[in-house]
Amino acid sequence: MSINAIDSKKLVEALLGDLRLLSQEAKKKQNHVKESAESGVVRIRNISTASVGDTVLITNLRAACTELLQPLILACETRYTRLVQIALQGIQRLVQHRILSGNGATIVTNELWALVEAECEELRVLQTVPPLVSSELVVTGNTLAKCIVMCFRLHFAKDPIVINAASAAVRQLVSTVFERVIQEDGIFSSELTVVNPAGGRPSARAAPPTLRPCAADAYMLFRDLCLLINGEAPIWLVGIQEMTRTLGLELLESLLKGYPSVFIRHVEFGGLLKDDVCPLIIRLFSPNVKAMHISSQHPASRNSAASMSNYPPTISHERQSFPISMRLVRIVTLIVQFYQNILHTECEIFISTLLKFVDGDRKGWQRPLALESLHRIVSSTDLVKWMTESFDCRPNSTHVLEQVAVGLSTVVQQCLVSTTFSSDQENELERSQEDGGPGFLSKGLWVPYVEHLTAKKSILLDSLDRMDAVPIPEGYVLSRCCVALCDMTQAVYAAIDNLCLPDENQESSEAKLEVAKVAYTNSQPSILAAIGSLLAASSDEMVSDQLLCCLSTLISAGCRVGAGPDLHRSVYVLAIMSLPSPSYLNQFAAIAPPSATSKRDVAVAEQVFDMEAWPSTAQVTATGPPCPCPVVSTELWNKQVLLTSKNMQAARTFIASITTYIKELNNLSYLCLATCEHLSWLLAMRPTQVGQFERETRDDHSNGPTVVTNAALAGIGMLSSLMDKVAPAIAALPDDCFLSVIDSLIRLSDESLAVAATGRESSLFPLAVLYKVCVLSLPRLDVFWQKTANHFIKVCGFVDGDLIESILDMDRSVAIQILEKVSDRGWDPTLPRDPIEMLKVIEDLSRMH
Repeated sequence: MSINAIDSKKLVEALLGDLRLLSQEAKKKQNHVKESAESGVVRIRNISTASVGDTVLITNLRAACTELLQPLILACETRYTRLVQIALQGIQRLVQHRILSGNGATIVTNELWALVEAECEELRVLQTVPPLVSSELVVTGNTLAKCIVMCFRLHFAKDPIVINAASAAVRQLVSTVFERVIQEDGIFSSELTVVNPAGGRPSARAAPPTLRPCAADAYMLFRDLCLLINGEAPIWLVGIQEMTRTLGLELLESLLKGYPSVFIRHVEFGGLLKDDVCPLIIRLFSPNVKAMHISSQHPASRNSAASMSNYPPTISHERQSFPISMRLVRIVTLIVQFYQNILHTECEIFISTLLKFVDGDRKGWQRPLALESLHRIVSSTDLVKWMTESFDCRPNSTHVLEQVAVGLSTVVQQCLVSTTFSSDQENELERSQEDGGPGFLSKGLWVPYVEHLTAKKSILLDSLDRMDAVPIPEGYVLSRCCVALCDMTQAVYAAIDNLCLPDENQESSEAKLEVAKVAYTNSQPSILAAIGSLLAASSDEMVSDQLLCCLSTLISAGCRVGAGPDLHRSVYVLAIMSLPSPSYLNQFAAIAPPSATSKRDVAVAEQVFDMEAWPSTAQVTATGPPCPCPVVSTELWNKQVLLTSKNMQAARTFIASITTYIKELNNLSYLCLATCEHLSWLLAMRPTQVGQFERETRDDHSNGPTVVTNAALAGIGMLSSLMDKVAPAIAALPDDCFLSVIDSLIRLSDESLAVAATGRESSLFPLAVLYKVCVLSLPRLDVFWQKTANHFIKVCGFVDGDLIESILDMDRSVAIQILEKVSDRGWDPTLPRDPIEMLKVIEDLSRMH
């Protein structure tokens, strides 16, 4: 230790001042203290005179530490307030400047213990102990344990100020003990194992011999905390008479959260987690122990029948169970977050316990408390990946990720089902809707939405200063589930994205892709069912946006892993959300919902596809008949349907999603394009001469049966711009996908021709998109021409109007480009190579005219 000249000079003057003051105060009644103090003054002067240089001075003062302490210790033994105050001030000065030796620290600790026993100057003792422990590694082993015990005992003093100071001191000392381990590991980073030279069987009452000194102290401290929480006598912290269970759990949590490297790096500490902490938590979670109030933890054997008599139930069961359960859930969350790789089985048990809490208590605080914990777990990408790899991917293993998704989805369905509907509830429903607050309306049940919830912001988990659970806001459980599902969706996508990153090792890449597929297929059905139900019931545009973003993310993730049936269900749900009702596609377009392949898929169908009617919480933007379809009964062509602002909101997400992922959605192109066709029809969006989409502006007498409100104009403009991006997205596809989408457009166009043959106005959407795609794809004319030419020839015999003129313009444009390329550069590689094929193209163009 280095100390400059000014500091060393001030230290000497301060020590001399303390001893002189002590001599003056003790001269009347404590002559032995006076004489000792005067001897100390002489000793310090001699050391100061004989020491050349500041380093030598400090070394000599430390060598004389026992002599310097003698008058201070004698003063403390008098128990006279003023003498004790001066003596403790001097001791603090020695500690501050690191003059104490190991032997001196032991002497000071013993005297501080005596002061605590005598209830003398307790606050000043608390001011002395933390610096004594943290200044240097002079306080170790049993002396360190004695310092910690002192602070624990003062935590139960009579003076509130002393209690608060002791609480802070306990936390500081416990952290200091583990900080030492990190420092020790840094110094001896090359050697992690210390072999006990004595050999023999290690004692059960001592730390493992493989631990170095600081780690051994931390080991004994942590093990004793577990024993105290469990109501057993400590081994190392001898002398603790009481410790509240809540304090013990808080200390346990602070260590688990602050020093994960200690528990992961040292197998001995990992063993404590497995053998002491986890069984303790599981035991406390059991119903019998959970409701039992432990007012204090006197040393007692676990098997002692009399030990329970030391814990009088001074507080009601419900009141006490919350602070203990809340702290247990906090620790469980930390263990899953930080120690899942060394505690696989235990973490599975903890997550299952949280799910039982979610399903078991539907009215009290246990369900929202467990949901807050699960929210923190499922919002972590690493934990989603861990659950999938460790459990869901393993044969004969519990599918933990799937269970969590099912649990959250089940809560959503339960919250959206009304058990009773009273007049009071009806009044509340009317009041909430009048206030315009966000919420969910499902079958006459109104559930308000609690805003600004995040995984880190919790109501119950952060109530460390309360003995009772805070009042839970109405709608909190459903709102928490809603946000948790949104965060889980993003975490699943991030995990899939990480697993799908290219890898030089092909086998490793295939294995990771398989994990990504399992993560999607095990979580998607339940998330989809819950998100679909929440979106159908949502009355707030912001909430709906979050849920629509989740559906889009599910589609994106499904495209990354090639999910097949699961991806089909995600696209179908987003499609029906864009249309007037869940049954619209099946009823008016003969596109049936995806067939269920398992029991979990049946749940999706029951909750989303088969809903009889959606609540009318959104503003109506358009009314009119559906787009005519020849494969459904003509009686349905004139039925009136309503398109709402929520449908338009979903339609924006739908069109943006299919435009982005049209290559991966190749097999679903007919579903996607049919949905776009019906949307354009319901909003009276008709293609222009260049194949773009705009709302019709005809007068009221010729506007037809569709009525579009003024409120929808801005939304239609945005949808039109999104719809115009569909054709360029198709034109950018590789040949095989491109031809598949062309087939879907021709199929839709053939259906429109069948409607036109009945004399009814038909949709020109597929024809307009096909025309635009052809214009954008002229460089690969030979790829698509034969398919489209035959169809355009058929169309010219059925359809009149501006679009036919546009198609003829396209024909002329094609012919001009062909002739230009032939005359300028000879046979262009993008055109048919065979002259006979070229003549066939020109012949097809002439037939269209």
